[in-house]
Amino acid sequence: MWFYESGYFIVRGAQRSFLTITEARLFHLFLQRPNERIFIEELIEHLERFSPCAFTEQNVYVHINRIRKKIEENPKQPRLLLNTRPGYLLSIEERGG
Repeated sequence: MWFYESGYFIVRGAQRSFLTITEARLFHLFLQRPNERIFIEELIEHLERFSPCAFTEQNVYVHINRIRKKIEENPKQPRLLLNTRPGYLLSIEERGG
């Protein structure tokens, strides 16, 4: 899987999935801090830095759900973007090579 920040899209295999600006901002934050729980309050603060809109935990959940549909094989049983109440974690396996 590859994330192209400049075009706001993810390439997974032969499939290209475009992210909204909000989804891209969230996903970029997760990529900056892989395998680290990011609390929901921090996600909300991060999004509000870029927008005059107020975000809620429910808003963030909706965006996380949409990201999962684009990156997970089975979004209902996520293996990459995990809920670690009260936050989320992007689980990335590092591969040597």
